[in-house]
Amino acid sequence: MNKKLYNMMDWAAIEEIVYAECDHPQEYLGAHTVGKQTLVQAFFPDAKAVSLYINGSEGQRGKTVKEEVKMDRVDDTGFFAALLSGKNRKDYKYYVQYKEKEKRAKQFADPYNYVNNLSEDDAERFQLGSLNNSYEVMGAHMTTVDGVRGCMFRVWAPNAIRVSVVGDFNEWNEKIHQMVRLYNSGIFELFLPDVKEGEKYKYAILMRGGIASFRTDPYSVLQELRPDCASIVTSLKGFKWQDEAWLKERKGKNIHEAPMNLYECSLGAFADKIRKQQEQNDEDEKTVDMKIIAGEMISYVKEMGYTHVALMPVMEYAQDETEGYQTSLYYAPTSRYGTPWDYQYLLNELHKEQIGVILQWTPNCFAVSEDGFGRYDGTCLYEHEDPRRGVDPRNGTLLFNYQRPEVAAYLLDNAVYWIREYHVDGFMICDTASMLYLDYYRQPGQWIANIYGGNENLEAIEFIKKWNRLLHKKYPDVLTIAEDESGWSGMTGEVQDGCLGFDLCCNHGWNQDVLGYMTFDPIERHAHHHELTMSMIYQYNEGYILPISHNNTNFGQGNIIDRMPGDRIDRINNMKVMYGYLMTHPGKKQMFMGQESLWGEEAKAFQTYMKALNHFYLEHKACYELDEKEAGFTWINNISANENVVSFVRSGRKEQDRLLVVLNFANRSYEKYKIGVPGMGRYREIFSSDAQAYGGTGMVNGRVIPSKDDECDGRDQSIKITLAPLSISIFECNPYSEKELADMKKKKEEKEKKRLENERKKAKIAKEKAKIRASLKEELARKIADAEAAIEKEMSQGSKSRKK
Repeated sequence: MNKKLYNMMDWAAIEEIVYAECDHPQEYLGAHTVGKQTLVQAFFPDAKAVSLYINGSEGQRGKTVKEEVKMDRVDDTGFFAALLSGKNRKDYKYYVQYKEKEKRAKQFADPYNYVNNLSEDDAERFQLGSLNNSYEVMGAHMTTVDGVRGCMFRVWAPNAIRVSVVGDFNEWNEKIHQMVRLYNSGIFELFLPDVKEGEKYKYAILMRGGIASFRTDPYSVLQELRPDCASIVTSLKGFKWQDEAWLKERKGKNIHEAPMNLYECSLGAFADKIRKQQEQNDEDEKTVDMKIIAGEMISYVKEMGYTHVALMPVMEYAQDETEGYQTSLYYAPTSRYGTPWDYQYLLNELHKEQIGVILQWTPNCFAVSEDGFGRYDGTCLYEHEDPRRGVDPRNGTLLFNYQRPEVAAYLLDNAVYWIREYHVDGFMICDTASMLYLDYYRQPGQWIANIYGGNENLEAIEFIKKWNRLLHKKYPDVLTIAEDESGWSGMTGEVQDGCLGFDLCCNHGWNQDVLGYMTFDPIERHAHHHELTMSMIYQYNEGYILPISHNNTNFGQGNIIDRMPGDRIDRINNMKVMYGYLMTHPGKKQMFMGQESLWGEEAKAFQTYMKALNHFYLEHKACYELDEKEAGFTWINNISANENVVSFVRSGRKEQDRLLVVLNFANRSYEKYKIGVPGMGRYREIFSSDAQAYGGTGMVNGRVIPSKDDECDGRDQSIKITLAPLSISIFECNPYSEKELADMKKKKEEKEKKRLENERKKAKIAKEKAKIRASLKEELARKIADAEAAIEKEMSQGSKSRKK
């Protein structure tokens, strides 16, 4: 090394570089103007020799003429330097030869000639949480800088000593591509011109205390298949969407007055179902890819009459047994079932078939795993430092620190990402209660009160409100749903009115009350009748979804049928009447995959019943049009506890849509059961769970039943019906025509006239009878008087004779 070059070396800086402890490597590596020359410095730890190939002009026969400048090894660790004539020279590539014979020499563009691509203003906005769509900036993105194609890497690690990007492109050597700390933002950046789509990478983070760790990219959009957990450079652009008609229809739909029947399911369950079918059909084992899953899902959901699928979390997660509820990475769909394009394909196909997609989402916590981001830079970056705020006591997952603007933005922008890149129709926030309460599942002394001494998590509440405001402003046709069991008041409604801002929330009160009621033997149900009817007291406080969800089957609870009383037939009938109540009760619907089907000989009939029930719901406006209006529901009788029978009317906007619903929760039949009806007309049973087609006994009301002027249940009109044990019967009313009403009125008037005539005749007869009675009475009185006079005379004469 010549003396001039030696004197230019910053040996302290070189030591930082070679020990991989530098967070500003751009100040030393790459090209730097020194006087009228350019100093080029590079660090290749495994290199035997490094040269600079200078870009030239086209020579003879199309070959590029290149000038080669050999670099001096200024440090045995692999630090090289060279001087080029002229200022600001960047027209070169590195030609690196390695010590190992099996490693071929390679050419590299210099990444340190493409630094500070993120402006200081944008970096500051990221810190403030106001950099819209931060996922477009952070993470790994294929892009072009100064005409050069490559990948831009950015990661947030404010407390790291040094961050390097490692991967297939540098043999996972953390010393080669040390990243540049941008301003005071905590963001590290590096553009690598030679990286191509599909290459794996991680961030090597040197933490305080000298601990180094390879970490997954929090903004990764594609991960390796478990158990490997490297991120993969991927571009989501290029998929050709074909769901324009669906998105247009979605914008014009008022979901509060439209049917919504969610099918809660997981991709894994569908994959398992397909594999079992293959085994049963003795098919050769095939790879179950997303196209096969999509076909099976669409076919089943359409046939059964569901309007939406509620996908259990599809964001990347480490442990299969958590089924996605302990999310590791929020921007990457799990690689278990395919690539991001496969997921785009799934949603596209569902939308083409008029099926909406709701994503279950877990912004309350994230998993402690190798591919997660707990203590990401050696400090609690995304989670709270204090375990009383930062750790979920139930499972050890880490709770997000919503007070940090960067963390809140990570989650806010994540929702936007799934809407924009995957066209999702809504989100269901899982386990909302764990976000809202500081003492959730915590014993006294294990939680910290808020500034007012309460147990409400004020930061999480503000985050939820901000999230709802953001989505409703940007995407008013995208639904937000709270999956909450705490009964928090004001879940739905406008944020400016003091509510959290959700469109809908799951009514777990209905779920717990009705399921609790159903577990009792019918003989005991009369004492719990209030649990069956309780929900209508608060029905209009929120916009509700009635769920049969995964929460009803986890923690060892078993399937719904296992919780029903009686023998197998009774259990099935109990399920049928309960599901009938679910589908006719006000509120949107949710059914967890597997709880709508059975195994065994009754399976086909039960599935036929569920299919018919779902389609009945879709086809009758009274079942959904006025879900959130009091005019949509009227009790006929909710007090017949001893009989275990309830009846009510569901109404739509038009009177002809009205339905009469009667549910018998007793394990006995009722003949000629008298029930009040809402008006005059002929009542025809249009649905019965006891129909033979559904595996019932056929105890149905086969004839049209005209209402009668016979008061019952506080109604002037009533009918008498047959109720099968543990059944639901639904009637439609066909009002009488004007001519029929006129004839009925005439007959009624004639009947009244005849009645009055009969009354007059009866009165006349009674009067005549009274006269006769009076006459007879007088005659009798006279005869008695005559008799008495005769007796008295005879007695008088007898007295005179005795005196003589």
